This record gives sequence, structure tokens and C-alpha cells, in this order.
Amino acid sequence: MTTINGNFRVNGVPFADWFNQTFRLTNPQIYSHFVNASNFTKLMGYIPDFTGKQAITLGEFCGHFAIMYNETGGTFTVIREMGGPKYMFEPTSWGKVTYNKAPNKLAGDQLKEWGLISSELDVAKWNGHVYPGDLPNNAQNRCDFYRYRGYGFNQLTWRNNYEKYMQPALPKPLDDYEAEEFETAINSLDVACKTFHNFISQGATAQQAIANLTKGSFQAYGMLVSGGWVAYVNNKYTPRALNLYNVLKTAAITPDNDNQAPPDTDIPSKYAINGMHLTPQQIKIIQQAIINSGNTQSAQLMKSSGGADGIWGNSTEKAFQLTGKTIQELLKGASDNHITHISGLSREEVKGVQQTIIDAANLVAYNGGADGIWGKDSAIAFAKLARLIEMTEQQIQKDSLAIGKMSPKEVKGVQKTIMTAGSIVVKSGGADGFWGDASESAYKLLIQKMNALFT
Repeated sequence: MTTINGNFRVNGVPFADWFNQTFRLTNPQIYSHFVNASNFTKLMGYIPDFTGKQAITLGEFCGHFAIMYNETGGTFTVIREMGGPKYMFEPTSWGKVTYNKAPNKLAGDQLKEWGLISSELDVAKWNGHVYPGDLPNNAQNRCDFYRYRGYGFNQLTWRNNYEKYMQPALPKPLDDYEAEEFETAINSLDVACKTFHNFISQGATAQQAIANLTKGSFQAYGMLVSGGWVAYVNNKYTPRALNLYNVLKTAAITPDNDNQAPPDTDIPSKYAINGMHLTPQQIKIIQQAIINSGNTQSAQLMKSSGGADGIWGNSTEKAFQLTGKTIQELLKGASDNHITHISGLSREEVKGVQQTIIDAANLVAYNGGADGIWGKDSAIAFAKLARLIEMTEQQIQKDSLAIGKMSPKEVKGVQKTIMTAGSIVVKSGGADGFWGDASESAYKLLIQKMNALFT
């Protein structure tokens, strides 16, 4: 199976050149945009960020390419929905809705809260759908109707979606940003890619749609990323993805070593976190661990440069180096930590950890449950979890055969722990590759119980 982990060549020609000079000409009505070669090359260096994988299949590439090609007009850069505040505030005759409605907060209510308007008439106007006009210093641009307009590779819209899919990629709460500050913060390939990835990984349906891409089936994924726009999916998205896929799968695909993305200037290769693809929240955890490391010089340097702000710059790197510890060593003592056991793992590897927990739980649940009898399946489940903890935490010097010395009631407790951990992971989205509160809770439950077995 052909896989892609960066920029590549088609029959010896860089993809963008091949697309613009050869493939696009086969159907210029469907492929109406040229591909910006420079931006495309840079984006392909972010495959782990926008897919969660180190490498993707040909079908996955075509599925992602088709939506990004459409939403960016072939520029493959971070793009905002075009138009001013009036355009976003008012509905149009051809079907665009106003963004001044739920799930966004209404502009009148926001402006009143900020002390910029006070009369009931002004509040009513700004809560309506006819644009009242610009405010001094363009204060209206901070309102939801304008802030949460289309963004990025799938034109994310609405406050609830920004909160769910973009917020994890930002170092501080959405509402804490001033208007211009917000636009600067999100005009980042790193933020755009992580936001896109969060969106396309939102649950079992999304995971199945992505799995279908590998088989060359694009309909479900098209509906996901387009918000269910049937006409677009049938007439533009699917033909674009499918035609490209059918041609590429018979072509010679090779890495384009001469045109790979330059090093990320935001996270230089010299930084310790390079390649880990951490969110700002995860970086904050590491920074706090540096502050709490016991190294006075490191702590002072961190505090003087902004503290645990979620931004890994030269000061954080220097403070980290001064501790003389690895990231894993720093995080051993961190209590509020979602990445101690998975720093640097790819999303596929995280899925493997989660799936191991689920599989172990199923072995027990489907073979008698918590019946107090330590049989073959319980022993296999225990061994799976012991190997998992050895890989991600520390070696477990425990023998499951010793459980045979326990009472049936104690054995039931072990079996229930295994099943409970699996249930926690399943209920929170299953093996989705995201290490959040539920996965960490399940993992810690296993470690605590297994470490307590022989004490």
C-alpha cells in the first residue's frame, strides 16, 4: 500500500507541478484552481498535525486534499471567510445565514456586557440581523458574529465549534483575546492543522469516514467536512477526490526529497519538544513541571518569561536544559498530567494503548465477567495490561499467578478494575487517539490497582 509522509513526486514530477501542468488540464472545470506549490510543500510537513499520523494512505491524502483545495482555493494557506462585519452580520438572498445568532452570543448582549452600548434600543439593533454600522475602533470585530466566521482548511464556523476544536490548540481562552490579537494567534499553520485534526477526529462516525478514505470511498468524509452539503459533495468534492485517487493509484509515487518543508520556525529542531506535536495545554504542563523541578534558576527563568503560558520559546528551552532532566523525568511527579505516558507517541500509538485497555476489559467481560474465578482469559487480560504499563510507565514485577492466592472476592475486585478501565475508555470515544481525562483516569486506575495487588 502506498503511504505518504511528506511532499512527493508523481511519475518523477513534484506533485504541485504535476497537478498544475498535467492533471488539472484533464478537467479544468472540476479542478478550477492551481495549487500553490510553496504553500503545499510547507503543509505536507504538517501531516502529523492535521491527520494525527506520521504517514497516510493515498486515499486519505486525496480525501484531505479535496476539502483543503476547495476551502483555500488551491492556496493551501490559513484562510478566513472573506467579507466585512456587515456581510457576516446579515443574511443574504442566496442563502448565507447571519452569524449573529445561536450558538454564537448575540452582539448586542456582548457589547452591553463590555460597556460599549447601554440603551435597550442599541442592544436590540445589535441583537438583530440588519447591521447597525461600525463602532469606534472597530469594537464590533470582537463579537462572535465576526470572530467565529469561517476559518481554516474546512472553514470552521460558530462559537461551539471553535471552543471544541480550536481552543485545545491555543494557549489561553478564546474570550481572552482582543480582536487583532486573536487574528494574529490563529493565522498559524500549526493552529490551523491542529484545529482541522480535532474536527475530523470527533467520534466514531468520523473515524469510520476516515477509514473509508483508505478504500477510495469519499462520500462519508465529504459530508463530514462540508457540514452535510449534499450538492457540493456530489458535484465537486467526491469527483475531485475520486478522480485524483484513481490516477494516483496507478502512478509512480516517490518522496520528493528536493522539495520538503523547511524547518518549522515556530518550533526549531533544537527544541526538546520538536516532533512531539503537543498542544499549548500540554506544553503548559511541562512548563509547570520545570517550575516545580527544584531548580531555582530554571524556575526564575520561567517566571520572568511569562510562566507556564503554553508557548515553547528560547527561555523555556533554556530553563528545561538547566533542569538536567528529560521531559519524562520532569513529568513523573506531575499530578495534573495527560501526557506523562504518551509524550512523543503518534496518534496511532495512542490508539494502541487505548485499544489494549479495551481488549483486556472485553476478555474479562465476555468470559464470565467479575466471577471471582481467575481463569485463562483473566490471566491473558492481566498480562496485556502489565505489558502496556511496562511500555509506558515502568516495569511491573508482578506475577498474575499470585492472584490465585486471593479470595474470590479479591479476584472479583481485580476483574472489575479491568472491566471498569475498558468501559471508561469506550464511553469517552473508544480508541480515538486522544489522551484526555477519561483515558488518563482509566490508565491511573489500572496502575493504582495493579501496584496495590501485592502490597
